[in-house]
Amino acid sequence: MDPELAPPLNVTIKQLSIARLWDKDFKLLASALVDPDITPDRIRITVEGDGPMHGAVRTIVNEGSILDVHHLTIDPEPTKLCDFANRIGAIVNQISVDTRLCECGRPIITTSIRASRIPA
Repeated sequence: MDPELAPPLNVTIKQLSIARLWDKDFKLLASALVDPDITPDRIRITVEGDGPMHGAVRTIVNEGSILDVHHLTIDPEPTKLCDFANRIGAIVNQISVDTRLCECGRPIITTSIRASRIPA
């Protein structure tokens, strides 16, 4: 293999986490693979595309349940779905949806959710 075409040796592959959006009764509304932005007091996820997470957010907004309590959980390792010791939980306090056109003229839908972390 040509050394100029070989991938760099210091490349790290970031593992995505599973984010789940729940209603006030902990009924699962949607899940998505995300690269969450997690700090000690908040979680922020961004999902692009018109997938299940965007559909759930659109339903919340259209039904007027935006003021209801919603929960967000993050499972850091998608292969360990019942790893409750490492699951991160938060209460949703902001949901936003942005639609813009890409260069090809197709819409790009971005769903962002911010949540306040629940102390462990």
